[in-house]
This record gives sequence, structure tokens and C-alpha cells, in this order.
Amino acid sequence: MSIKKRSNGESLFKPLTLGFLSVPAMFVAARFLRLPRTCLSLSTAHSIHFSGAISLPTIQFKLSDIGEGIAEVQIKEWYVKVGDKVSQFDSLCEVQSDKAAVTITSRYDGVIKKLLFNVDDMARVGEPLVEIDVVDAPKDVDGASSQPQKLVDERSSGRASSPSPTTSSAGNSIIQFRLTDIGEGIAEVQLKEWYVKVGDKVSEFDNLCEVQSDKATVTITSRYEGIIRKLLHNVDEVIRVGQPLLEIEVAGTVDGKEAVSLNQTEPSKPVPPSEGITASEHRDDIASGKVLATPAVRRIAMENKIDLKKVKGSGRDGRVLKEDVLQFLGQVREDHSPIPTHVRAPPTVSTRSPSKLSPLSKDRLVPLRGYTRTMIKTMTEALKIPHFGYDDEVRADALIEVRRELQEFAKERGVKLSFMPFFIKAASLALTEFPSINASIDEKFENFIYKASHNICLAMDTPGGLVVPNIKHCEQRSIFEIASELQRLHEDGKREKIAQEDLIGGTFTISNIGSIGGTYASPVIFPPQVAIGALGRIQKLPRYDSSDNLVPMYIFKVSWAADHRVVDGATIARFSNRWKYYVEHPSAMLTLLK
Repeated sequence: MSIKKRSNGESLFKPLTLGFLSVPAMFVAARFLRLPRTCLSLSTAHSIHFSGAISLPTIQFKLSDIGEGIAEVQIKEWYVKVGDKVSQFDSLCEVQSDKAAVTITSRYDGVIKKLLFNVDDMARVGEPLVEIDVVDAPKDVDGASSQPQKLVDERSSGRASSPSPTTSSAGNSIIQFRLTDIGEGIAEVQLKEWYVKVGDKVSEFDNLCEVQSDKATVTITSRYEGIIRKLLHNVDEVIRVGQPLLEIEVAGTVDGKEAVSLNQTEPSKPVPPSEGITASEHRDDIASGKVLATPAVRRIAMENKIDLKKVKGSGRDGRVLKEDVLQFLGQVREDHSPIPTHVRAPPTVSTRSPSKLSPLSKDRLVPLRGYTRTMIKTMTEALKIPHFGYDDEVRADALIEVRRELQEFAKERGVKLSFMPFFIKAASLALTEFPSINASIDEKFENFIYKASHNICLAMDTPGGLVVPNIKHCEQRSIFEIASELQRLHEDGKREKIAQEDLIGGTFTISNIGSIGGTYASPVIFPPQVAIGALGRIQKLPRYDSSDNLVPMYIFKVSWAADHRVVDGATIARFSNRWKYYVEHPSAMLTLLK
């Protein structure tokens, strides 16, 4: 198709439409869609040539494997709608498996074309979740439509060259080191500590920082050799997977997607990295007059019915941060007290006016992080288990005497010897005789899995909340070795630095509530385990001896809970009796130690 001049010089140029776009609009569309200049060419003879229609390739974004044998999930919430622009690592939706809630993030930049599921629908791994119109679709992605044909001048054969990464005069590049996927469906982490500072030299596998997810503490190591140029987050900030952590100057050139210009002028007040906004989104939001806020901030506002236009943003260009919403929420709750709908008659007798009390502090909204978030998910799963309870009391006189004799011996070896190592070893010996207590059920409830190792968990109170690490292979350890491991876990727990390997693989749990002061407890099973024990505090109480004499004895209560689907009452009672015997006769344990 072409447009030319008539012989009388009159122009035949009119806004010629192609699909829904006029020719002038084609130039705007080409610029917006990032089409190369060769896609549309205007010749000197006023001829315009087209060789195809403009269309964006569509990607079917599929639900990938989220691990732990999960085959299907339930859609709990959509964070996007049709027409929304999304960037890589933006949240798309939240899904619920039979183990945990997981946030699904985008792998592409583009526009949401279609949502393929409704809230509460079940989606299987591998099924498409949404359709996204993308500009540069990967060729190897299933579901991507063919690339749009280019609009090329028939006489032009030139092609635009791809840009190369920016380098300094010394041949160095700056890398934006991003937080990569650390597995188990983790979408965000909290920065706990930096191990480097600006100007430090780092090598591959050097420690950069420590982050805390809702499952464990993880150390992030470097993938490059170079010099730290900028730390992009402060301690205690929350960082999403895919966001830059820091900038490293490395020798040579790198992939253009990671390179940052060394001569780039930094803005006077950069957007905080934790907000996770792209430059194009930032410009579009400012131009449209839209309230600047991240999806996470908008979600908090939506849940609390807050109009973001009424919130004064403290971020760059008036961006509304999470702290702004929380502060506004506190003011609203304080200022908007209930107004009475009617006026009651004053009391006829009133000798004194009531005292007026005002709150000493404001309500606070604290996001659930770290161990607390994990325990919420775990205990929610525990509600599905039918618990069978069994209680008994145990005499501790002989155990107290043995511990007193070994205290000095343990101190010489740097071991703090409490009662807990004896309780753990007694449990391991009893588990050897009753292996069904040291077991679990498979996900389909078709098989009983007997665990070879006695990895005994300990319910531990830490500054970050309840955490349940475990001591591995207790069946192979001595009481002193168990005490040493227990001491290490307590120290790590106080610093909130318990390693992930200490949190996985547990087979049986003991909770020593007596160390705080409790006498009785109703323990909750820690899935996928099938039993747990809770120990009360040791008390000196009157009891009858074998000769019916009333004598003082050291007594504590033990409470067991078992999964009654697979463990019957008789089994847990026999297990308790065997464990009780070892505790009341600690010398008997010596005959079985290897």
C-alpha cells in the first residue's frame, strides 16, 4: 500500500488506518511497543509500505512446580486484573497448597490479557494461570504466539544493532547483584545483617549478608569477584526475590541486563529498592496522577478500607510507603471513636464524675515475619490431626542425684548439663522399642514411614518466636554429646541464627514447658510427626513410698499427644512407661549406651 502525490501537486495523504491505528498513531505505537525503526519507514516519495499487522505475542504463564510433591493448589487471591501492567517478579496471585500459602510472581514484563482461574478454583502444576501480552517473548516458551512481522521499507535492508553493556574506561562493569530464588516457595526475606561494606573486595562464594525467611536463616554469597560499590538495603528491610541487593564493580563486561553505567548520575533521592518499582512504571504513575504505591502497600490499604489518596506519602515523588499506611491507620483508629446514635437521659443520682482514661500508646500493626509466620502455617495443619492425650507423673529423685554427681565433670569439658539431655536420651531409647512413635504418614495417607534416625525436636522460645530445631541421630549420641548440641542450638536461637538444616528432618518432639514454670500442658503435634511430649516443672511433693510412708519426693508431670489415626492409646502408654522407667532409673540407660 502506498500514498503518492497527484500530477497537480495535490497530496493524497490522509490518515490511513491499519486495524485500529491511524498512520500518525503508528509511529507512537511503534515507539511505545519498542519496535525497531526499520519496522516502519516513510520514503522520500511519500510512500508508506506495510507488511503485517501490529500484535503483541501472548504468553501463557503456567503454574510451575513449587516443590514438596505439591500437585495442585487453590487460588486464594488475585493481585492483578485484566489490563494491568506487570514487571518481572511482580506478585500475580496467592495460592494455597496442602502445606503452605505461596505467592506466585511474574517472569515477564507485559500486560495482563486474561485470568484463567477464579478465586477458590483448583489449579494443577503445569496448567496456565494467566495470559500476558509481552513485547519480547522468549522463543522457547510454550504458549507464545509467533513474533509480529516487521514493517520494513522494501528498499531498506539495514538492521538495528543490539546495544552492548556499558563499561568504564578501565574496562570494568557494575553488576546489580539480585536476590535469587532460595527455594521452598519463599517470595521475600528480611535482611538481618551485612557482612560487607562499600569499598570491600569480595571473591566468589564470599559471604555478603544474612537474610531471614519465614522458614530459616540463609547466608547469601557472592557470585562474582569485585569491589562493593553500593548497598541497596538497610538491616531489617524486607526484600523480594529478584530485587537487587547491592552493586559490585567487576572486571570486564557482563550481560547488558545486569550492567549499570559507571558514569550514570544518581538521583538525589533514589527510590528505595525495597519498594520494587521499575523506572517505566514510576514515570507512568507520575504522569497519570496515580497514587504511587506498591502492590503490598495497596493490599494493606484495601484490607483496612483506606483511601490511599488521603494518605500523605513520605517516599520519592510522594510515594506512599508501608509505614505511611500504618501511621495513617493508627490515626484513624484514634480519631474516629464511635458516635452514639441517641442521647440518653442523665442519671438522676450522680455524686462524682467518672474518671477519664486515655490509652498510653497507639495500636500497632506488625507484619508476621520469620518463625512466627511459619508456626501459623504449621499449627493450622496440626488442627487436622485427631490428638490422643496421655498424662503421667514421674519421680525425679534419682535423676537429680546423678546430674549433681556429673555437674563438675561436665563443667570441665565445657558442657552445660541440664535435665533435658537425659530426657532426650531416654526418649531415643524408648523410640528404639516403639518405632511407630518415630514415624510419619505419607502425603496420600497410604503408607507408614518408619524413620531410621532419631532426630528429636525441641520446642524453643526465641526472641523471634517459637522455633522447633532438632538434634540429629540421638540414637548414636552420648548424653554429653546431646548436651553439647542442645547448648549450641540455644545459643543460635538467642541470636536468631538457627540454620535451616537444624529445622528440617525432625521425627519426634519434646517441649520442656517446666523450664518456664508450667506444671501441666496439652502439647500440639508438629506435622508430619505423630507424637509429642510436654514436661512440667519439677516440684517437691508428698507421696507414699513402697512401705506406705508419706515422704517428700521430686515429681514432675509429663503429657503426651499422639496422632490417633496411626498411634493407638496402648502404644503411647507403653512408650510412656518405658521412657518413665529410664528417667526414674538413669543408671539403666548406661546398659544400653553404645
